[in-house]
Amino acid sequence: LQSDWEKLALFQVAQIRFGQKKYKDANAPGQSYIKQYPDGPQWANCQRGVINAQYQVAMDAVEPKEYAQARKLFEAFLTANPLDSRAPRILFLFGQIAYQDAVDLEAKQDDPKVAANAKPTDDAVKEAYQKTIAEWQRLVGKYPGTEESSVALYRIGLIHEEKLADLAAALAAYRNL
Repeated sequence: LQSDWEKLALFQVAQIRFGQKKYKDANAPGQSYIKQYPDGPQWANCQRGVINAQYQVAMDAVEPKEYAQARKLFEAFLTANPLDSRAPRILFLFGQIAYQDAVDLEAKQDDPKVAANAKPTDDAVKEAYQKTIAEWQRLVGKYPGTEESSVALYRIGLIHEEKLADLAAALAAYRNL
């Protein structure tokens, strides 16, 4: 009976901490359950909980715009869980982050508060948009036919058309869509 209660307690602690959005704290009891009770009745639920907690920790880094940390956490997540159904969403997010960086860089060109010698060049802005396209091409190549890749193709077309003035490449992206 004590063993059953210990299993249940570990599982419930992990569930409570996840419900409180303390994802890092939810990971430890979930991992303990997985290691100590591989035949436990909640083993599969703990496994899913640990994976979900890892995903949420990475998502929590996106909101305050800690993009480098979020990318590192998501890369680790994708390495550990390559078949997770959220992988296309994560790759789309990588492109979205790169796009936001490009937009921010472009905004600095027109900002009167930025010193003339600190303004980004047109080449730097184009390179930032090319990085965005490369991120989304990775998604399209790896997960064709998904909703995320369709949106990525559309946005690739828009970037080619509106930001890079490459109408042939824009047309190719739209056709692939």
